[in-house]
Amino acid sequence: MNALNKYSTRFLLLLLPLIAYSCDRKDIFNHEELYTGTVPLKLDWQGETPDVQPDMHIHIWGTHISDAREETSKDTLFLMDSNTTRLSLLETEYSIVAWHDADNLNFDGTHFRLKTDENGYLPEPGTLYACYDKFRVNAQQENSFAIKLRPYTRKLAFSFRLEAQAEGRIEAIKATLSGIASAKRLDNLLVDEEPAGVITWEFKKEAKPDTRAAAEGIGYSARKNLLGIHPGEEQHLVLTLYYTNGEQEVIEQNLTDHLRKFNNSEEGNEGLSLSANIDFAGQADATATIEDWKQGIDTDLDADN
Repeated sequence: MNALNKYSTRFLLLLLPLIAYSCDRKDIFNHEELYTGTVPLKLDWQGETPDVQPDMHIHIWGTHISDAREETSKDTLFLMDSNTTRLSLLETEYSIVAWHDADNLNFDGTHFRLKTDENGYLPEPGTLYACYDKFRVNAQQENSFAIKLRPYTRKLAFSFRLEAQAEGRIEAIKATLSGIASAKRLDNLLVDEEPAGVITWEFKKEAKPDTRAAAEGIGYSARKNLLGIHPGEEQHLVLTLYYTNGEQEVIEQNLTDHLRKFNNSEEGNEGLSLSANIDFAGQADATATIEDWKQGIDTDLDADN
């Protein structure tokens, strides 16, 4: 009998750690169950909704602190390939970053950056939407959060009107524009933390409707996405006219004043369009000048460029 009691005691001693571990696991499970809430996430495009929704990179992190002051950290990165998803998270405040891949842009966690090409020019960034925000999860509740995707690029369009007699004189029009942002910060959209760059433009001749009178002249236009205008630099347009006789002419314009509000998010999601006239003073060999700069209407951006 004593031997039986001895073996029973040893068996119980062996079971005690397992029982204690099971109790601890049960307490943890109950705590998570008690302090977890569900969170439907929904994409909310603060601008034009894309025809084909890109896959969104979602990064969420936060730390839950229990009543016993124990910390449980959550840090997850996943791909969201639909407009909505649902998560279960412990009660606390979370930070969230959402973005998608865009042509020529690299994201390092804090900035979206452009890399200059072999000629030292900035490439055109693809259209980009992103979000940096915070949200709170309340336990045992149906929470909800809209991921407000703000535009991080904006279109800039140029259009030039030339006199009718320039029809047979112009072979092509190209340009460069300096003082362009090469990076944009995620959290506050600042664009002046990296050096400014230069972008190139190649203008296309606009199709002339049959109903347009010859006196209206001919038009050339171009547009590009930009991260923004560098506020610490001036924006200089260098326009090169390529004539059909092989000659070239360069015209320089300081557009800093015209582009001063380009980065203003309160201007809306529409792009900015600038138009002007290229005047040859009615003479075959006269020097061309750019005159009458005006801010264009939104429909200027719908041209097939």
